[in-house]
Amino acid sequence: MFAFLAFGGLTASRWSAFPLGGFYPFASLSKYCVGKTLVNFRKCHFSLFAGHSVIGFPMSTMNAGSPRVAVVTGANKGIGYAIVKQLANPNLGLTVVLTSRDEERGKQAVAALAAEGLDVLYHQLDITKESSIDTLADWLKDRFQGLDILVNNAGMAYRGDAFSYEVARDTVGCNYFGTLHVIEKLSPLLREGARIVNVSSRAGKFSRLSPKLREAMFRRDLTIPELSALMNDFIQSVKEGNWEQKGWPKQTYAVSKMGVTIMTRILAREEKRPNILYNACCPGYVRTDMTNPSAPLSPEQGAKTPVYLALLPEGGASGGFFADGRQWNIMEDL
Repeated sequence: MFAFLAFGGLTASRWSAFPLGGFYPFASLSKYCVGKTLVNFRKCHFSLFAGHSVIGFPMSTMNAGSPRVAVVTGANKGIGYAIVKQLANPNLGLTVVLTSRDEERGKQAVAALAAEGLDVLYHQLDITKESSIDTLADWLKDRFQGLDILVNNAGMAYRGDAFSYEVARDTVGCNYFGTLHVIEKLSPLLREGARIVNVSSRAGKFSRLSPKLREAMFRRDLTIPELSALMNDFIQSVKEGNWEQKGWPKQTYAVSKMGVTIMTRILAREEKRPNILYNACCPGYVRTDMTNPSAPLSPEQGAKTPVYLALLPEGGASGGFFADGRQWNIMEDL
């Protein structure tokens, strides 16, 4: 059985009246369902694609058996911190692990959440170091014997229009290869019903690629090794100074996020285990250290789409790209 919270056109103050993960009588929600009914659970769930925010989660597994474990990377501040805060809502019954590269800052974040009454665990993680990923994987296996939710939020971007071999190497190395290595190392721990959410970006516009590269990226039989080869080709092209001739844009962050979006699509296609869903998303233009203090969205608002995808019910989308409360067609919209 599933419980859904559906909201259309809520202001921030009205949204706050409905804590994430709660269970509400149908009558109290009907006026927020914008002409739809909550009697048909699945129909109301898909009202997300009509522009209404919907949160759904499988009630039958919320507290059954071993604890459901969620890991959020890059979570000591910004969007990652907001994701942890929302997933740590006691009504969800999740054991949430906050990870960060800087251990002191990560522990400070956990302490801040504890001061708000939220019980969160901490583990250090630098997604650019395989030894760090291995240590996290071993700890999760020993302590929980499995993993149910993985939100890959960690990433980096150089400020301004910095563009060089080192910038391309570091940015793609962290955002694409780092995320890929985390998924590969933690994949054996994924339990039935696991959700993997990769925080990508609409900055990764495939329209910026040459037609030849677009065709290569969108191949339905593209594999992870082939995609990784494309990412390495971009890095090498920047090093050699011929990126433009080879059809790449002068934008390292954008290319790295194109890789994350396509990686998500491939992993979803290749996944054979039951009810394990992979999705990518853009949280929007959020006020963080990586963006601009005048950006229109708060980290709490930016966390809504990743959290929605982390709590997708059985039968939800997989391999999709989500932004602005809907699923996008990356071949047409990006």
